Order: sequence, then structure tokens, then C-alpha cells
Amino acid sequence: WSVAHFTAELFGTVDHLLQDQVLEPAPRLQTTFKQYVREELKALQSPEHKEYWERRLDGFSRIRLPQWKPADTAPPVMKLKEVEISPSLSRDVQELAQRTLIPIKSWLLAVHIHILKTLTNQRDITTGVLFHGRLEQKDGDRALGLFLNTLPFRMQLDGGTWAAIAEKTWETEKEMLQYRRYPMAQIQQDTGNGKLFETFFNFTHFYVSEQKLGSYGRLHIVEEPGYADNSFPFGAEFSLDGESGELR
Repeated sequence: WSVAHFTAELFGTVDHLLQDQVLEPAPRLQTTFKQYVREELKALQSPEHKEYWERRLDGFSRIRLPQWKPADTAPPVMKLKEVEISPSLSRDVQELAQRTLIPIKSWLLAVHIHILKTLTNQRDITTGVLFHGRLEQKDGDRALGLFLNTLPFRMQLDGGTWAAIAEKTWETEKEMLQYRRYPMAQIQQDTGNGKLFETFFNFTHFYVSEQKLGSYGRLHIVEEPGYADNSFPFGAEFSLDGESGELR
């Protein structure tokens, strides 16, 4: 979100300058990244946060995906595989979320967890889910910094309908929200289990940048290259398109 907001502001400024328009100075932000770091430190010093994560992960077993060992010792390179989602399926998913009052993210995360259950033949599933720790206050969405924390999302699947699984996913996420600023590195140290998961799930909706890309007067975006890497063997990334609102 920080990158999306920064590029939207940067491109907007360049476009104004190209058109010789006068730029009004932006108001000073009340929210800073320093405040977020302070909240992280509070979480670190909170016995309640520590006890919550110890309780959440008590007796968990790390899931391992079936995979081939690399033929050489060279470090693996992350590869991206895009899977097209049809407009009709995108509409169906969004209508399902509206009808059940369960967010799209929770439905997709429920599917992700169910797939891991199928791949590993385990009922007790722990995967990494990206949470943001931004402060809920004025202009908190405009502050720049790395507000992310990838947390162990644990669920036990004992059957039931898809709606029941999605609702359980949503309830689990809501429960975790108040403890989302407790650093992942500290959770690993507290449990003494090292790496807690080898899969991750992420859902984004960067409408702040994509809505503005087609509205510039003189600036034209020719290419939008990107690079990402991490140490996880498998991850699922979903997003809503900022202009069309379609699922990707």
C-alpha cells in the first residue's frame, strides 16, 4: 500500500509539473512510521500478546508440502504463475461475499487452507497470512513504511459446509487483529520451533494507485515492471483490480 500510494503521489506530481500547474504543498502528516514502531514495542512488552500466540500455536504441527529436492545447490528462484479468473467467476465470488456477509478475502483464504489440507492430508493447517499494522487514525493510510507482519494462521478443518469454513476463517482473522503487531520473529523465538510455515496467503486492493493511472494529462506509463522474492516454497496472491474491481 505504501508503494502504491507513493507512486500515485509521485506520478501525480510529475504530471502536474509537465502541465506547468502550480502545486499546493501537502499538509504535514499526523501519522508516522515511528508511531507504528512504538506500537510494536508495546506488543512485545505485553504478556497478553505473548500468551495469545503461545496458546494459538500450542501443539501445532508444521505442514510440509510434497516437493522435489533441487538437483543442485543453487538457491531457488521465485517463479510467478498467473491464473486467469473469468469476469463471471469474479462476479460470482463477489456476490457470494455480499450474500453471506463474509469478506472476499476470507472466502479465498478458506479455499487456500482447504487446498493445503488436500495436499498434505492434514486437518490441522497453519499458513502465513499477511496482516498490516497501520494505525487507525487520521491520515494513517498515507504514512509510508513497512507496516506488514506475516503471521501464522492456524485452523483445524473438521468438515462442514463451505460457508461454515469461510465463517470460521473470518472469525479467526477478527480474533487475530488485536494481536497482529506482535512481530513474527518473536513468535518464532517464543515457540522455539523456528520456521512455523512454508506457505503464505496475501490479498490486496491497491485502488489508490490504479484508479489514477488512466487519469493523467501529460504523463504516460509505458511499462510497469516488478520484482518480488521470498523464502517460501508456495504462496497464493489474490487482488481486486483498482479500476474494474475484478478478481485477479
